[in-house]
Amino acid sequence: MESVNLQQILDGLLNVAGAITSTVTSAITSVAGLAITLIMAVFLSFLILIDLRNAEGALDRWVPRRYHREYRLLLHEIVRVWNGFFRGQLIIGVIIGVLTWLQLVLMGVPGAEILAFFTGAVSLIPTIGGLAALVPLTLVPLLQGSTVFPEMSNVAFALIVVGVNLVLQQIIWNVVAPKILGDAVALPLAVIIVGVFIGSALGGILGAFLVAPIMGTIRVILLYLFCKIGGADPFPGREPPEPMPTFAEARVRIPRRRRP
Repeated sequence: MESVNLQQILDGLLNVAGAITSTVTSAITSVAGLAITLIMAVFLSFLILIDLRNAEGALDRWVPRRYHREYRLLLHEIVRVWNGFFRGQLIIGVIIGVLTWLQLVLMGVPGAEILAFFTGAVSLIPTIGGLAALVPLTLVPLLQGSTVFPEMSNVAFALIVVGVNLVLQQIIWNVVAPKILGDAVALPLAVIIVGVFIGSALGGILGAFLVAPIMGTIRVILLYLFCKIGGADPFPGREPPEPMPTFAEARVRIPRRRRP
């Protein structure tokens, strides 16, 4: 009878251990996939900005001269959308990462540096990124507890960690983010949230990351078309900016040092 009970206990422990191992492995795989996708999204954004510079020189040969002013101003607005969004998201990600690190260190959460870096990185994705960051912020305190409050239960501690981080993110996204992003995208927050979910459904994490600047670009183009249809000047009183040099041209302009 005792051997049967012991065997049942061992079988139960093995099942629990297998379930925990499977869950942890799946979580690690998901986090690694998310990190790789984010790196690809950031790299793709750089490529888009580089191609926008090269596109202006190519369009000069195809666009009639009387339209050069408008298309240069239009391209300038599109570049402004992508630059503003990308720069603003990076700043917001750094702010969220630093504040999360301070919170986790003060609350005694193990692995604060790694968790803060992950939280700041996934915060590059509007809306969905903040929700994804809550998964490791819940699991680590739940499994390892606190080094500052050892007497507190892991469940209560995990809830407090998540609650504090949610408050921090809400303050940043509702108070700080609008001032940093400014009018880069110039879209209501509700429209961006809906667009993020649609982009996530269609293109996964990559679609969720790029949907906001894409929507901002579409907005700029639609406003231009509406003005042209109505016979109005899309950019009243504005002079076209100087053509942006391509990277090849910029390299040629850099003076080379003469050898002695």
